[in-house]
Amino acid sequence: MNVLSLTKARQLTQERLKQVLHYDPKTGIFKWKLTRPGCVAGRSAGTITNGYRQIEIDYKLFRAGRLAWLYMTGEWPECVIDHINGVRNDDRWQNLRSASYQENARNRKPCRRNSSGKVGVHKSYKKGWWGAGIGVNDRYVNLGHYKRKADAIAARLKAEKQFFGKFAKPVSAYNSKVKAGAS
Repeated sequence: MNVLSLTKARQLTQERLKQVLHYDPKTGIFKWKLTRPGCVAGRSAGTITNGYRQIEIDYKLFRAGRLAWLYMTGEWPECVIDHINGVRNDDRWQNLRSASYQENARNRKPCRRNSSGKVGVHKSYKKGWWGAGIGVNDRYVNLGHYKRKADAIAARLKAEKQFFGKFAKPVSAYNSKVKAGAS
C-alpha cells in the first residue's frame, strides 16, 4: 500500500463524523453523540484556538468549518474554508464557503499597524492625503489619493467589488469605521 492510499484510508469520513458528532447548520455548533473520556454526549465539541474552533476526532485535530463541510456535502473541501463574515468560529452553514488561499485572503482583516482600519488604504504622510490601492493578479493597482479617508475607503471598496466579486469584504464591515474616522 503506497503512502497516498494509506493517508486516504486513515482520513475521516462523513459516516464516521456522523457517528461521533451532530452538527446544527443553523447555529454552527457540533455536539458529541457519544460519551467517552473527555467527551460527554450532548455537550458542545471542541475548543477555540487562534479564533477557530478545533475538534479532536480519533486522535486528530480538525477545524470545525472543515468538519461542517464534510458533514453537509460528504466531501472534504478542495482548499480552505472561508468564513464569509470574518468571524473564525462562526461555523453556521450559511457563513461557510470553499475558497482558494488567494480568495480567502481577499477578505482578511487589516493588520494592527493599519491606521485607516481598511486593508489597502493608507495615510500619505508627505501630503497628508489618504491613498488607496489593491493587489490584482500579482500586480499593485494604485486607486489614487484622496483628501478624505472615507473617499479612499470608498475607492477601495469599489475596486474590491470589481476585482474580488463575492469574496470582497462586506461594505457593512467598514461603515462604522468610515463614519467614526471620516477625516
